[in-house]
Amino acid sequence: MEDLETGRRVLWQELRRPQLEEAAKAAAIVIVATGSIEQHGPHLPVDTDINSAYEVAVRTARSIDEFPVLVAPPVWFGAAKYSMAFTGTISLEQDTFVRLIRDICVSIHAHGFQKILLVNGHGGNGALLSALTIELAYQEIFVAYADCTGLIAEELRKIGESEVGGICHAGEYETSIQLYLQPELVDMSRAVKEIKTPPTSFQSYDARVPGRVWYPIHLKTPSISGVAGDPTVASAAKGKQFVDAGVRELTRFVREFHEVEV
Repeated sequence: MEDLETGRRVLWQELRRPQLEEAAKAAAIVIVATGSIEQHGPHLPVDTDINSAYEVAVRTARSIDEFPVLVAPPVWFGAAKYSMAFTGTISLEQDTFVRLIRDICVSIHAHGFQKILLVNGHGGNGALLSALTIELAYQEIFVAYADCTGLIAEELRKIGESEVGGICHAGEYETSIQLYLQPELVDMSRAVKEIKTPPTSFQSYDARVPGRVWYPIHLKTPSISGVAGDPTVASAAKGKQFVDAGVRELTRFVREFHEVEV
C-alpha cells in the first residue's frame, strides 16, 4: 500500500530486504496490529476486530513522515474462547496467542528495530498483551501496547448515543466503524440491540465507563444474538469520527514514543 502523497510504502510485507534494513538503521517504529476472527452478531463480519485495528495502524503510519513507521502483517487470530459458542469464531489458546506475539516481536527486534507498538482491536487480547510487554522488557525488547477503544475513551463519551452498555461487543462503536470501513459487509437489517447487565455494580460492559473489577463473561449465556450492545444507533459518520480520533491519538503517541530513550 503506497502513500499517494509521499510515495512511501509502510507495509512490511511489501518491502524488500534492503529497504527494511534501511528502515531499521533509521530507527523505524514497527506497529503490529492484533485482533480476532470472531462472531460479531448477525450483522457484522467476523474480521471486525482486526479490520479496525489494522486500518488505524496503517493510517497512523502514513500520517507520519518525519521518521519511518512500518506496519507488520496483521495478526488475524486472538484469544476469543468466550465467543466459540457462536459459529465463525476461530480462537487461539491464551498461551498460543502469547507465544505467537512474543515470537513476532523477538523476530522484529532481532533485525535491529528497537521500538515495537502493539495496536489491539480485541478485548480478549488486552491483559495478555499487557503482561507480555513486561516479559519482553526483561529481554530488553521495548514494546508498547495500545488498545483502540482506550485511545479514544473521551470521544466515545462525546459521540456515543446509546445507553450505558451500548458500546460493547458488536454495538454502536464497532458497527459504526464497519459501516465506515467496509459497509458492503454489514447487514443492518439484521442488527439487534441486546444490552448486557453486569453481575455487580463494580463491573462495566461499556467502553465509556471503566469498571473497577474485572469478571470474565461467556457470551452465549447472557446473549441470544451474540451482540452485547446497541448497533441500531450506529452510523458511518460516527465510524469516521471514531477512526479519525484513533489515528489522531495513536499518531500523537507514536511521535512521543519515538523520542523515548530505549
